[in-house]
Amino acid sequence: MIILVSDIHMTDGTAGAINIPASAFTGTFTDMGRLACEAGANDVTLVYLGDIFDLIRTALWQNYPMADRPWGDQSLKPVVDSSGQVLLPKSEAAAFEILNKVIEKSPDAFDIMGKDLTEFGFPPNTKRVYVPGNHDRLCNMYPRLRERVCDVLRLQHNPAQPFPHFFADTEHRSFARHGHEWDVYNFEAQSIFNGTEWFVPLDSDYSETPIGDVIAAEIASLLPKLVLDRLPGLDPKVKNVLQRRLMDMFDVRPMAGMIPYLAYQVRDFNDPTITNAVNSGAREVVERFNSMDFVNRWIHKHSAFLDPMSDGEKIKLLIRTLELITVTAIQPLLQAADKLAGFFPGDNFRGKAGEEFQRLDSARSPYKDAMLYVLYGHTHDPDTEAISVLGKGESQAGRVYLNTGMWRPSHSVGLTDGYVSWKNLTYSVIYHPNENASRQGKAGFPAFETWTGHLKVD
Repeated sequence: MIILVSDIHMTDGTAGAINIPASAFTGTFTDMGRLACEAGANDVTLVYLGDIFDLIRTALWQNYPMADRPWGDQSLKPVVDSSGQVLLPKSEAAAFEILNKVIEKSPDAFDIMGKDLTEFGFPPNTKRVYVPGNHDRLCNMYPRLRERVCDVLRLQHNPAQPFPHFFADTEHRSFARHGHEWDVYNFEAQSIFNGTEWFVPLDSDYSETPIGDVIAAEIASLLPKLVLDRLPGLDPKVKNVLQRRLMDMFDVRPMAGMIPYLAYQVRDFNDPTITNAVNSGAREVVERFNSMDFVNRWIHKHSAFLDPMSDGEKIKLLIRTLELITVTAIQPLLQAADKLAGFFPGDNFRGKAGEEFQRLDSARSPYKDAMLYVLYGHTHDPDTEAISVLGKGESQAGRVYLNTGMWRPSHSVGLTDGYVSWKNLTYSVIYHPNENASRQGKAGFPAFETWTGHLKVD
């Protein structure tokens, strides 16, 4: 049995909502253990499929000079020595501090993740695997951070070596990666996946800093502080509500809705003081963002002459949209948000899963005609999508794309007005062909099961 979870996004609490509580881990791990027992599974692998630790959504980067931040160097590419080792020494101390702050923020939850899983009904030889995503990319950059992660998650991995960038199991006929590889704003080396032939990316391909890190750390994480600093005399109760809503901005779905969400808060409070604070805070955050050498280099690299839909132009649109935030500009903001929807894939990476199967079946692939399931996280949108079939007659089997969703709250725009919030939790299970027949289809084929829960608490 393989169990996959992703996008838990445990933070240090300085720029985001409260982390998922330890009780959720206890309950979910108990449910997973029950499934393992019911299936008669003697060999279980728990895969943490990225964005478990969030080292980007934090205000702590502001404590370090720009030169010491991952996006503060003088080039888009990391420095690589003659042996291929990535050298980012200035960012290491900050990343290590933030990782420790994340762990210290939720000790009970991490204690459960590192427990002996037999306490939850798992078999004694359960393995744990970690595949980093984009928000915990820095955990894979340095041996010291990898060692800390191995200790916390109780991983059987040599921290001297980078964590893997994908997980593959031919017995379960499953292939998984975090999925940010298909997001140009969160994976800078995206072009390496343009072909349909199998290849293994270099560790350095995952070391390039993406623009999404800068947006999350220098806009989404900084804006709440800049706004609240401008409201020293605001009623504490109102200030707490405003702070929570501003910090929730990162979890708004769809992500292109972050801009109208911010404008909605201005309109909902209907307070000139708050309006002015949000307007000036947004302008300051845009000025800082615009002044970064990294941002200007990224826009130049990703812009195409006379192409208004190039990735660089979309970032320019984001900047211009933030500059428009006023209560008198709600409609222009909504129109701009529609354009910003082009930032994000419309099919939840289903098309990319189809391309993944092509690479897996290519001539040089060690997995040719072996895989039935491709799994991604990253989008926070749990999904099950039929892709194709493999084989004929009795040997025919369906190929399926699964998205592992998230363990985060979401704040979704109402059909007519406002935003509604609930909590989400998703995990995916792939059964070995020899496990519980009640969960199997054709003999000899692995089955899958997904669980998604939503909890609405006002």
